[in-house]
Amino acid sequence: NSPALEATMDADGDGLANLMEYAMGTHGLAASPNPQVFNIVPVSTDKYLRLSIPKNPAASDVTFIVEASSDLLNWSSAGLIIETNTSNQLIVRDSIPASNGVQRFMRVRVAR
Repeated sequence: NSPALEATMDADGDGLANLMEYAMGTHGLAASPNPQVFNIVPVSTDKYLRLSIPKNPAASDVTFIVEASSDLLNWSSAGLIIETNTSNQLIVRDSIPASNGVQRFMRVRVAR
């Protein structure tokens, strides 16, 4: 009976909250692998961390928030490069090269 609580639940136990499943177009009652893809891509002479996320075109009431961090404590969207943002897919690349020896992490949150 609580939409906010239901959004954070993981009814199928696959590690994805119901709101995230809705936003990415996966089924909240059938366990499925996480469709997010992280990879390292070359750009010029450097390599960058990149995150690809499928989007549910019917989920027009959600916002995807992609953030990066070097320490898993301080997260920011500043400087991230949006390569693709369509109704079906979001691809975001970090602006700090992975090849300079700095650890980088990316995450996605969904808000309604």
